[in-house]
Amino acid sequence: MQESASSPPSVDSLKVPPHSIEAEQSVLGGLMLSNEAWFSISDRLTEKDFYRRDHQLIFQAIKTLSETGNPSDVITLSEWLGQQSKLELVGGLSYLGMLAKNTPSAANIVAYADIVRERSILRQLVRVGGEIASSAFQTNGRSTSELLDVAERQVFEIAEQGSRNKNGFVPVRDLLAETLDRIDALYQNEETITGVPTGFTDFDNLTSGLQRSDLIIIAGRPSMGKCLSADSEILLSDGRLATIESLYQQQHAELLTLNSHNKFSFTQPSAFIDDGIKPVYRVTTRSGRTVESTLPHPFLTLEGWKPLASLQKGVRIAVPRLLNVFGTQALDLPTLDKFAKKCARKTKKIPDAIFQLPQTELAYFLKQLILNNEPENPLHYLSKHERFARQLQHLWLRFGILSHLGKHKKTYTLSIEDFYSIQCLIYKIWLAQPLPAELPLLQEQQLLAQVHSAYAAPELQPPSLANLLWQQANECEIYWDEIYSIQSVGNKQVYDLTIPDTHNFVANDICVHNTTFAMNIAENVALHTKLPVGIFSMEMSSDQLIMRVISSFSRINLQKVRTGKLEDDDWPRLTSAITVLSETPLFIDETPALNPTELRARARRLAREQGQLGLIVIDYLQLMQGSGNRENRAVEVSEISRSLKSLAKELNVPVIALSQLNRSLEQRPNKRPVMSDLRESGSIEQDADVIAFIYRDEVYNPDTEDKGTAEIIVAKQRNGPIDTVRLTFLGNITKFENHISHYGEG
Repeated sequence: MQESASSPPSVDSLKVPPHSIEAEQSVLGGLMLSNEAWFSISDRLTEKDFYRRDHQLIFQAIKTLSETGNPSDVITLSEWLGQQSKLELVGGLSYLGMLAKNTPSAANIVAYADIVRERSILRQLVRVGGEIASSAFQTNGRSTSELLDVAERQVFEIAEQGSRNKNGFVPVRDLLAETLDRIDALYQNEETITGVPTGFTDFDNLTSGLQRSDLIIIAGRPSMGKCLSADSEILLSDGRLATIESLYQQQHAELLTLNSHNKFSFTQPSAFIDDGIKPVYRVTTRSGRTVESTLPHPFLTLEGWKPLASLQKGVRIAVPRLLNVFGTQALDLPTLDKFAKKCARKTKKIPDAIFQLPQTELAYFLKQLILNNEPENPLHYLSKHERFARQLQHLWLRFGILSHLGKHKKTYTLSIEDFYSIQCLIYKIWLAQPLPAELPLLQEQQLLAQVHSAYAAPELQPPSLANLLWQQANECEIYWDEIYSIQSVGNKQVYDLTIPDTHNFVANDICVHNTTFAMNIAENVALHTKLPVGIFSMEMSSDQLIMRVISSFSRINLQKVRTGKLEDDDWPRLTSAITVLSETPLFIDETPALNPTELRARARRLAREQGQLGLIVIDYLQLMQGSGNRENRAVEVSEISRSLKSLAKELNVPVIALSQLNRSLEQRPNKRPVMSDLRESGSIEQDADVIAFIYRDEVYNPDTEDKGTAEIIVAKQRNGPIDTVRLTFLGNITKFENHISHYGEG
């Protein structure tokens, strides 16, 4: 039978949001009848849990009166609402009286509050479900993964609100039985490790392993002393040269980094670090390039990245042989002629505008500069100013021209000596055209003749004879320059950059390098306890992280793994490591700048899929983003540290968060960190159950007897002693191990 038009609509067609007016009225009436009832439900409800607006206003008024120690009966409540001009909005004194009159007592107020809360959760689910459905129809350019992440976060936020209400005080008699069972189990267990073992014997003996629900902070100075002098110059993507100090002040840059295939590409640093004043050493290469760094700063050698402290005269290090970087700020030819003539009159530096020229204009300027200097010998350029000569050496490098910088008396000489560079001078500068596909094999006299005649004979054609060796050189973007000298230049202000993935950058036209303990713990837990380990790597990519794990486990030099330059006896170890690691429950999330909500959602998801987790590692805390308060980073970090402690308790898993230290310790004679050195927020110290600092004495004292070792300083342990343990550090495979004294013990 068809329903008539006048019949009332069904409940389904109305789609009224879930609510209970009677339960809301009973809660409010009970609160007006008994002021003590407030303490029973204050942590269960908020004004937003009420469906009706007038009920929200009444609850908010009761909350304000109760929290200020005032009664909240009908009279006081109506008086307060009247003062706030809200009495009429809630139905006046008559409605307040009706609420109190129709509620027999406050005895069952908790049950009423639970009903109100339950309906509130249902309404939130309806709202979120509608938003999720709407976002699926109108994606606004967002990917499905982004939509799923937002949907999951919204649902988890509702679930988290409900879980908070389940906790509260528990009588000690209910806890005693559980605690007694725990003590008896520990007594029966002959092992001294009650938590998750890290694989480091002394550390485990001190902490009894990583305890579930603990937040463990592992901190160290960024770069551990690997830094450059403030005036080191960095080539930027727009062609400018900027000092590393100016980049620190700007906190932004796009600069060159060298990948595993020895090719340069642009990247952006994830951190800019002021490392204070430290002893600095000047490295000079055979070609005359110089850079000033601390002794721990690594340089790329034929045997991989090695700290300056381990290098000596004669060692070859990587320098760019081609910096294919040009700007977009063109200048007209008369202006370039003017600049070239001015520079030829022995100015102290090349104008800043020159560094941002496009390739064609820069080639024209360099040609005019040579013609105005020593036209009879274009392979040698003379200048009385060192800065000018170094700038010119750099600009030639943008065209693949290697030059040697020397000094005789008070004159600096730039000499172009190798065949390939002379070819680049001919084609890219004199002829302003690309190198031919097949480079001619010419004698030095022919090259010189071409240099002298090129400007007058632009129709010059290269011979057809190819030189494959030179062609290969054109494809390789680094040159192995020999260290000529290493000299101390005293104490200077130094800075460093954190480069994601590749961890290196180019400074003063030399390649220089820029979390190992926590990663070794994660590796040990996953390999030996077979418990799932979740790693949030916000600095390194998953590929970079896995290469470190492979290097550590197989004990193959990390640089060999990164470049693929393995020897025959490395392959069996690599294959064995990959076989074992493929069965290891290790999970990596490389999403950058996660906020606490996103991180909790992903950790919960992993826990659901894998069951009980063994460990969560966050690398590192300062790279996380807070949900709000972005104007105050200290408050933001406080929120992050609290959320990580909450996550550890919720999932009943130890959480390791790496943290940076501020640079105040650099000003002290004793560089060992203390808890006040924790960077950005004292709340980290308050929230953490364990705080451990990593200290390597050789970073600050190159002649120390403790080379190859590290101190793990346990500065805080909420439920145990504090002390220092020593580990062996194997830098070439980025691995910490038990100190040598443990080997061979029966």
